[in-house]
Amino acid sequence: MDGLISILSNDIVLYTDGGGKASAVPEPIYGPVNVSRLLIMSLKKFAPKNLEIRRAQINGQPGILSYANGIAETVIILNIADEHIRNIYIVRNPEKLTRVPPLSTNFVC
Repeated sequence: MDGLISILSNDIVLYTDGGGKASAVPEPIYGPVNVSRLLIMSLKKFAPKNLEIRRAQINGQPGILSYANGIAETVIILNIADEHIRNIYIVRNPEKLTRVPPLSTNFVC
C-alpha cells in the first residue's frame, strides 16, 4: 500500500460512475490513504478471475481498460499533475462503455 500511496497526490480525489447499473461508490473518496484502501479492497473483492487489463490513452489522459469475457467493464482515467496522480475517474456505467472496443479488437494503447 505504501507504494501506491507514494504515487498519489496529497489532495487526490477518486470519482466513480456506475450509472445505477454497476457497482460504484456514490460519493467521491478523498486522500491517498482512503483512495488506496478503496482500490486495493475493490480489486480483492470485486475483480473477476478472468479480468484482463490494458493500458490506454483516454481523452488524452493515461488510463486503464479492464475487460471481463472480452467486454469492457471498467475504464479508469488518471489525471496526473506534478508527477503524482491527482484524480482518478472510474467509469463502470455500461451505457458509457459502449464505445470501448471489445478485447478482441486490435487497437493501439
